[in-house]
Amino acid sequence: MQNWNVAYNQQVQELFEIGSNALYWAKGRPSGTGTLGRIIGAKGSGASFFPADAFDLCDGGATMTLTAASGACDNFNVNSVRITMSGVVVTSIGFSMQVADVRLIENFQWRFAYMELQG
Repeated sequence: MQNWNVAYNQQVQELFEIGSNALYWAKGRPSGTGTLGRIIGAKGSGASFFPADAFDLCDGGATMTLTAASGACDNFNVNSVRITMSGVVVTSIGFSMQVADVRLIENFQWRFAYMELQG
């Protein structure tokens, strides 16, 4: 994988009452989006990044976990993060290539319903 990005948002709307200065907050349901890009490698390494149920909206999506750690040496105190997303549904798949690179890049976008963060 060359890059990934995950965002989890909750809609919040301000409500005012006519005739007063009262302010109320109305929250919506949280939802998330993600993107990732990877280089497509040698023959046999092109397995899908996502489980099969992430491509089936009628099945409610998949559960997916991304784990990342900083540093590459065993003798350092390495911080890591583990993001578990559920209700993952792939919304877009794309491919790109630039003349100077001679690499085929595969890009995915997805949406998800819930996120749990462990760090």
